[in-house]
Amino acid sequence: PGLANVFNGLGSCYSSSEQPDEALDYYFKAIKLYKDLNNKYRVSQLANSIGVTYVAKGNFEEALKYHNEAFQLTKDMGEERPIWGLAFSYSSFGNAYEAKGDAEMAAKNIRGAGESYQQSLKNFFLSLDEWKLIDSLDKYPMSAVTIGSSYIAIAAVYLKLNKIPQAREYNNKGLLIVRSFPNDKADLAGAYFLASRIDSLQGNYISAYKNFRLYILYRDSIHNS
Repeated sequence: PGLANVFNGLGSCYSSSEQPDEALDYYFKAIKLYKDLNNKYRVSQLANSIGVTYVAKGNFEEALKYHNEAFQLTKDMGEERPIWGLAFSYSSFGNAYEAKGDAEMAAKNIRGAGESYQQSLKNFFLSLDEWKLIDSLDKYPMSAVTIGSSYIAIAAVYLKLNKIPQAREYNNKGLLIVRSFPNDKADLAGAYFLASRIDSLQGNYISAYKNFRLYILYRDSIHNS
């Protein structure tokens, strides 16, 4: 699998450099080799990576096709799949549908955006349920912080649906968890940014300002680390 791993690594590098076409070129080379080796785990990983890359390109039909391939492979692995496999797949669907909703909203397709955001919520909740199950088994050390991340992701979609009380409820749940993980700066920045927006929408401008300053603090700490 050495060459497949090299192609996969190159795809990841191009993806990180925001060069999706080059990333896809190497991902497709890698996934073909992994399929030849009947390595279902790597194929499912690559299918998810291809799906994420298609989201970056705005091709949501292809993104969802590859996320579905990854999901089906993960299910078919049964007890051999990673403990986090289904949770990760549901989260990938959630991210893809959220991005699709953003694109539809930008195109003034309000109904389409609403439907996509609802699909996003559905999958984020399924992911959250999986992470809670994993956490109850005490077999994955990062399950707690990932539950916090899931709450924050759900809050963000509720905010886009203009469901402010639900957005605040789930963002508060997420913040309560991720505050216990000070190195999780990305989630802390995201949660404080959401809190600032929610406060502003509800007229709590002093609190909005305080939360925005915390967002800036954690955002800048990511860039400086």
